[in-house]
Amino acid sequence: MNTENKFSAEIRIVNNIKLTVPERKNILNRLPLIFAALMGFCGTIFSFFSMFELNIDTAEIKIFSLLYFAALTFLFMLPKKFHLIILPVLGLWIFLLYNNFYEFKTGFRMLFNIVYKYIYPSYGEYYTINNLNPEYIEIFLAFTIFILAVVVCYFIYSEPVFLLSFIFTFAILETGLYFGKSPEIIYVFMLIIYWVSLAALKYCGYYQKFSRTSSGFIRKNNMFIAKPGIKYYTSGISVMVITIVCCIIFILTALFSSLTGYKRSDELDNMRSDLKIAADEFSFDNFGESLERLSASLGFDKFKAYTHKLGTMSSIRFKNRCELVIETDGAIDTNLYLKGYTGSVYKENEWTDFPESDKYNIYNYSAEVDNYYDGDNIPQNMLTNYFLERYDMHYVNMNITSEYDAEKYNYIPYISIPDGKITYTDDTQISLENKKSYSFKVNKLQLSKSNLTDVLSGLDYSINDNFDEYTDYVYSNYCKVENTIGLNEVYKKFVKGTVLESDADIYQKLTYIKELLSKHAVYTLNPGRTPSGEDFVKYFLVNSKKGYCVHFATAGVILARMSGIPARYCDGYVLLADDFNSQNRQENSSYKIKIEDNRAHAWAEIYIKNLGWVPFEFTGSGTAIGEEETQATTAKTTETAKKTTKKSTSKISLTTKSETTSFSTSEYKNVVTSAIVQPNKAKLQLSIKIILILFFILLIAIIIIILRHIICLGDKCKKLNCDDRKKAITFAYKYTLDLLKFCGIEKGNMQYLEFSEYAVVKLPDILDTEFEKLTESMLRAQLSNEVLDTKEAFEAVQYYRKVYNNVYNKSNMLKKIEMRFIKNL
Repeated sequence: MNTENKFSAEIRIVNNIKLTVPERKNILNRLPLIFAALMGFCGTIFSFFSMFELNIDTAEIKIFSLLYFAALTFLFMLPKKFHLIILPVLGLWIFLLYNNFYEFKTGFRMLFNIVYKYIYPSYGEYYTINNLNPEYIEIFLAFTIFILAVVVCYFIYSEPVFLLSFIFTFAILETGLYFGKSPEIIYVFMLIIYWVSLAALKYCGYYQKFSRTSSGFIRKNNMFIAKPGIKYYTSGISVMVITIVCCIIFILTALFSSLTGYKRSDELDNMRSDLKIAADEFSFDNFGESLERLSASLGFDKFKAYTHKLGTMSSIRFKNRCELVIETDGAIDTNLYLKGYTGSVYKENEWTDFPESDKYNIYNYSAEVDNYYDGDNIPQNMLTNYFLERYDMHYVNMNITSEYDAEKYNYIPYISIPDGKITYTDDTQISLENKKSYSFKVNKLQLSKSNLTDVLSGLDYSINDNFDEYTDYVYSNYCKVENTIGLNEVYKKFVKGTVLESDADIYQKLTYIKELLSKHAVYTLNPGRTPSGEDFVKYFLVNSKKGYCVHFATAGVILARMSGIPARYCDGYVLLADDFNSQNRQENSSYKIKIEDNRAHAWAEIYIKNLGWVPFEFTGSGTAIGEEETQATTAKTTETAKKTTKKSTSKISLTTKSETTSFSTSEYKNVVTSAIVQPNKAKLQLSIKIILILFFILLIAIIIIILRHIICLGDKCKKLNCDDRKKAITFAYKYTLDLLKFCGIEKGNMQYLEFSEYAVVKLPDILDTEFEKLTESMLRAQLSNEVLDTKEAFEAVQYYRKVYNNVYNKSNMLKKIEMRFIKNL
């Protein structure tokens, strides 16, 4: 039966049912789209203007911006066949850009200089420009805003593509956000309306599947319901509802903020800033520290990297997180260093250990004793042994607990006696049984600036006189400096011909080095990276002349070695005398002190014969640690407790050749290592970051695809194995049709049995006459009340699987991947 009428809406019955409904283009349904596009267009432009003052005629820019928007809105509201007009328009844009490219380029540079000056106010202009004509900025903006208008209008009127439009508009907003500039909240709100509306257009209603004007029916039992082309109606309603909801939320938020005086926490801005810095400074050369900074910026503070590569980070930031908890039964009167790591070899901008062949042999490089007193002939105990023999000891019991779950080091106080079993490694490390929590008896008298000269002048050489062999080892190894162009320049500039080559005593030389560092460099947490191919010490002292404790300690060690003083690098934490205050005092007169990350510090150790390795501070004032000027009287008070009768205290000058040897140029060359620093290869940091980001995006995409495949497969198996035999047969037929569609065969307007015969002829390698049987089973399942047996349902499912295997086996590799993981057939 054929039935036709002459109206624009018609029903035509030719073996099947098809409905044609004319597309509704009511202007009221388009107004919300225009409003959403205007929000995105204006929000993008004005949010940028609100972050940076351009000092140009913005009224003119606003006029041609609105003209662009109006013209493009009119164009994209026309039927789609007229949208191709945009191609000659873009051609004209390219032609005009070519003719005005100098003005465009200069305008970009002028605008870049303005933004650059806002971000880095202490720096000069990035581009040097001779002709500063403000009209060039307007020309640049005129060309750029036109492209913005094209993107916004096309992606909301013609083809809603949320991701591309979001990236384009958010990138302009992020230009300021990335560097801490905040736009006006109203313009951000306008952008949010645009983004949410665009997402709704893309993913809601019948927009994607049923944007045709010609649609079929949905059958519910014996009822046929039309699926009309409701593209504009659905999108209009969606955008209208979203706009109203966003406005209500914005008004309520504004009222709440004004009534309560609420201000947003700076935590989000700090996290953004930390994450930006971590991403900017991510380096595979220092992967551990980069990963630690990245995880910390995201709030995962339990990860800690142990690396001693130098100059790979342009800055350090403290989050004021607790890293150690220290409990004592009394106060300590001086600052106390807690040593974790000791660096022996400076090579290629990194502190490392000696190679195995050069390490000091303590019972085959490692010794384990049950308590401290069994290790009195071990280098790590020299300093404490000296104080035990020379002075009265006044102990404070101290317990240290690390906040990290997988701590690598024990943090050892100087002049202390650890509790429990001790492991000594080489001549540098002390390890205890537990690295999470451990205890010491710590002497109240610690070496400091105020008492070091007294200790040196009253040095008793009869104590630790069994370490002569170790002293020879120290002078043979801890005065070595790598023979490189950079370090040779440091030697010639700062050591040669100075007091460091004279017979001055150790303390005079160390004081000279500290004053030299203080004069030639300033303390800052933002010193910048060391460029590739540059030596860290040379770049610090000669070029940048700014750094933090790591820079000062490393440079101090190298200069000390060049002057003939054995020295090495240490880092850990510092406990200040000021920490023993009423705030940290407990009810039982004990102290509980939280050591935060800003107490992490680096310093030098200097070897003095018969005394041992003593800490020495090369970082000048301005650090978090500072000097001990307020403790100047401590030494005199404590000196009264010295045991002057315990052993002879005859003074021996430290300036004799046997104690300190001047470090001449020839001797310098004799003790340097043979290694030569090779210039590092140029780092492709940006490319590596892009590759890494793409890798993670690809990995996430693969995971999503696999999870989607597993979910779809489980759903399919559930439907094919359901207890309702009619449903199982129907689903088996439906999935078989999906396979045939994948092969390029669709049912279209054909009857079911007609299609089964047609499909068998077209795909003889995949289908056989069993497909006709499956079709008949499906028709009985859908159209009759006949009870189907389990065998028939089982055979239908098995036939679907047979067809699946045939299609899969005859497909190439790409088709197989598409079939299984993209189409999920």
